[in-house]
Amino acid sequence: MELGVLSSLIVLILASRLLGFMFRKYEYQAMIGEVLGGFILGSMILGLIQPTTELGLFADFGIILIMMVAGMQTNFDSFAKNLKSSSIVGFLGVIITFVVVYFPLVALGFDWTAVLFLAAIMSNSAIEVCAGVFMKSEHPKLKAVVLGASFVDDIIAVFIIGIVASTVFGNTTLDSGFIAILSMKIAVFMLISLFIVTKIVEILFDKIRHKEGSEKLLLTSTFLLAFAFAIAARAVGLHEVIGAYIAGLIVGKWGTKVGPMLKRRIAWNNMNDDLDAMLKAVFSPIFFGYMGLLLSQERLPSTEYLLILAITGLLVGLGFIGKYLGCGGGALLCGFPGKASFMLGTAMLGRGALEMILAKYAMDAGIIGPEIFSALILFILITIIAAPLLYAYTEKIWGDEIE
Repeated sequence: MELGVLSSLIVLILASRLLGFMFRKYEYQAMIGEVLGGFILGSMILGLIQPTTELGLFADFGIILIMMVAGMQTNFDSFAKNLKSSSIVGFLGVIITFVVVYFPLVALGFDWTAVLFLAAIMSNSAIEVCAGVFMKSEHPKLKAVVLGASFVDDIIAVFIIGIVASTVFGNTTLDSGFIAILSMKIAVFMLISLFIVTKIVEILFDKIRHKEGSEKLLLTSTFLLAFAFAIAARAVGLHEVIGAYIAGLIVGKWGTKVGPMLKRRIAWNNMNDDLDAMLKAVFSPIFFGYMGLLLSQERLPSTEYLLILAITGLLVGLGFIGKYLGCGGGALLCGFPGKASFMLGTAMLGRGALEMILAKYAMDAGIIGPEIFSALILFILITIIAAPLLYAYTEKIWGDEIE
């Protein structure tokens, strides 16, 4: 018997939060347990909850908040200290992975629009997974380069995804003129956002910070900025979540900039703590639990289960090869020794929240079907688990040889 909307929300939050907490306890990303919670509640196992329109609205709101906070927590300092190495590793990681994924899948007969989205989604590395990989690492330089590279990775992947989305939904061909115009629009939007709007936000937020109850006003202002940027992003051909992410970057840049007596940093930390608690307690379990419901939605024939597993294996192979060639090769070009380069490539294997969000976006738009969606979610979950395990193993056998 299915539950009502409010009852479904309660059960979904409870199950996803509980399983997420269990995974986090053993130092894995909580989203694995949260997806598993929704999967168990869905049609394939218990059949208690269906992914309704109402639940989807809550999940979509959660997407905006997740991406906003992800932007706020991006570490600009790590990127600035290792600008050259991080840029090369991040850039090659995205471009080479895109190529490694795109051409084999096209050769195997996959629909080109689906392949474009798969290649764009899989070319990104999740900064939250990269950070989790280094929870117990004793190699600060590798950590700094990886986190900086994941920042570059995010920006370039977002740019590519914007071009792909606009191409597909605009029903246009990939001719050079269209790409040039669209690239210019996206580049101008991001430059205005990260340089001009950043200055305006800095002035406004500093004024708000001096008001009574300033932290709550800052919180409200951050929400409004995220939604405004989501609308603006859609206007230039990007997805709303990209706008929310850029808004988070702007607020994060303001909050981490050194000010008198660190008052700005204190206000930002308090606001970040409030948002982080809200996400972990409510919106992250709702969104990732909803992803689990989507994954569990259909009772597929056994032949389709085999197809999903085959596609998953293919995506894992291509995704790993792309990151090892791109990020590991980029590290070699930057002068890292072979073993350190391999460890760096391993640390960049993880995909996460952004990739799941874009997977849902692609399925809602009819670009990918349920089989590819399921395979893509499984691929993401595998990388979340594999990245810290493989890195810990390589660090155990080679760690003493790396500076």
